[in-house]
Amino acid sequence: MDAIDDLRKEYELAFMLSVPEEEAELEKALLGAKAEIRSRRALAQVRLAYPIKKQNTAYFGAWKFVALPSAVQTLRGVLGTRPQVLRFLLVADVFERQVPAPVPVKSEVRENIETPKPAKTRARAKTQVLSNEALEEKLVEILK
Repeated sequence: MDAIDDLRKEYELAFMLSVPEEEAELEKALLGAKAEIRSRRALAQVRLAYPIKKQNTAYFGAWKFVALPSAVQTLRGVLGTRPQVLRFLLVADVFERQVPAPVPVKSEVRENIETPKPAKTRARAKTQVLSNEALEEKLVEILK
């Protein structure tokens, strides 16, 4: 049984139903596929932004479960053929996995990296405040 448990994956199923009674049928389909339901989000009636199959409201729910990939393929077929299932999304649940910590960079590698040098800035010449007479003298000197 351990070899089969190694092949099982975690999945998440989000669905919109036209009637709340269809939830029981979905549960039967999951249990028929030998899936183990881990968590459920209670059905909530939602108003749709646009009509789906001539429905303006739907019952939204979400489940997390564990199953074999082959069973999930048959489950997709069952969900697609049910007229009371307005929409569904079935994905492998990869968000629960631990992400490994980043590997620190060795200090020797960091020493070899050149740091950018600051750009040289031109020093502005200080302007002198000239009186009108001094300015006229400068202009005469320039025009000569």
